[in-house]
Amino acid sequence: MFRKLGEEKEVAELADRLSLSALSVSGILRCIEQSASEDLRTVAVDTLLTLMIGGCVFTRCPASFVVEAGAVTTLCELANDAEDAATLEILLELVRLAPESMLPDIVEQGAVQACIKVLESGGASPMDQLSALNLLLALSKRAPAPVAQSGAYEAVKDINNVALVPRRNKIMGLLRPLVQHDGDVPPLTNIRTGGLRF
Repeated sequence: MFRKLGEEKEVAELADRLSLSALSVSGILRCIEQSASEDLRTVAVDTLLTLMIGGCVFTRCPASFVVEAGAVTTLCELANDAEDAATLEILLELVRLAPESMLPDIVEQGAVQACIKVLESGGASPMDQLSALNLLLALSKRAPAPVAQSGAYEAVKDINNVALVPRRNKIMGLLRPLVQHDGDVPPLTNIRTGGLRF
């Protein structure tokens, strides 16, 4: 009897925490979406990043929860407008931690286009470019076909900063089999067949 009562109490506490999390994430997203105060937007982005990667594993906000709350579209729009490294870092954590079924949504809502815009802009700092390359690398590892179709290979090819070249080469190595292929139909995977060539 006491055991069942304890389980019911734990379930009720978990439901309360989830509803509180839903309210806090939606409030943070509203602060990110507003354009009246740039400081409030910056604090909201930093808070969301802290909720996702700060603290111990049990207190972090799950990436799937953030994706379901509709944060990807908001973050991609902000990354397109502000070219902010913190926003790209949140998207990177979403790509790393979200279930595979959510990756097409992340790509379709503009994560790759935000990275390409940062890489092609002349005023982006090397740290912003590094954040964009990190996000493209994570997307290229987990969902290479949509990334290759979006033109990321050509955008990455133009990077000539010596510090960023190793990251660029990794991305190009993952996307090259999908972009440069034999035949009319591109392959659906970047796994090379035919064994090793010496």
